[in-house]
Amino acid sequence: MSYVVAKYLRISDEDIDIGRMDEQHPKDATSLDGLVKQESNSIGGQRALLDDFISNVPEFAGCEVIEALDDGRTGTNFSRPGAQQLIEMAEQGKVQCIIVKDLSRWGRNYIEVGDFLEQKFPAWGVRFISIGDNYDSAKLNYGTSGIDIGFRNLIYDLYSQDLSVKSRSGKDAATRAGKIICTYPTFGYDKDKNDRHKFVIDPIYSSIVNMIFDLAGFC
Repeated sequence: MSYVVAKYLRISDEDIDIGRMDEQHPKDATSLDGLVKQESNSIGGQRALLDDFISNVPEFAGCEVIEALDDGRTGTNFSRPGAQQLIEMAEQGKVQCIIVKDLSRWGRNYIEVGDFLEQKFPAWGVRFISIGDNYDSAKLNYGTSGIDIGFRNLIYDLYSQDLSVKSRSGKDAATRAGKIICTYPTFGYDKDKNDRHKFVIDPIYSSIVNMIFDLAGFC
């Protein structure tokens, strides 16, 4: 059986929301449909970092490299298709090494991430590498990760909780102010070009929208 190295990439809605900016923000951000996110946390940024790392590790030369991806999935739990597939493969011995950008990409739940690092991965003989945290379980001889990694996991967990509260508060405030926060307009409407928090009737479907309102007795 060949040595299989798995790249795991994840970005969540919270990561995108926290990077939401307008034209007054720095130019080192990438904009897409009104959303701006730091390239280092984007899927493309993570993939480039992992590919570069793997290509510079001699022992990975000739290994089979696969990729698991969760786009728009929170790290506060492991109910993610990409992560679940990777976990199943690791448990079955189909993956020998998992590499992530940093520990928060694998997960932001302090207890669950610690369980994987301290119990499951060592038991399955899976090497785990977090580039940003300078963590490589092989260098620890698959032993305990140390108090510094434990603190980092705890910080990632607390950060996620704080971010979740701020994200919900921001959305609640926008809703109370009468602003539309959904991404896509409903049928018959389009986004106002001057205000992304407003929907306007699409002229193409205006007759249908007016008919719906007439039938509903709103006009």
